[in-house]
Amino acid sequence: MFGPMGWSYWVLVSCNLAFPLTTLWVRRLRTNMAFMFFLSIVVNTGMWFERFVIVVTSLYRDFLPSSWGTYRATKWDYMIYAERLGFSRRYSCCLCASCP
Repeated sequence: MFGPMGWSYWVLVSCNLAFPLTTLWVRRLRTNMAFMFFLSIVVNTGMWFERFVIVVTSLYRDFLPSSWGTYRATKWDYMIYAERLGFSRRYSCCLCASCP
């Protein structure tokens, strides 16, 4: 709830609980199709943040307080990422060229 990743918890609570409950009390909003579509996007975002809170915040810190720190990517990490993007782009181009 608090700390470096506390913001994600509060986004989760506001998207899944606070915003839908406060707006669905109004009949005019409840029957408006455009607003209900917007509310479904907000709830979907909240569901994504629920998974984010479960996975990322549990992996954010190790169990040992001596190894707590923030991950910083190095140039090698960025180079591997760029390589993966290049390979997938090349294979996509080869697939598009071979399948007319």
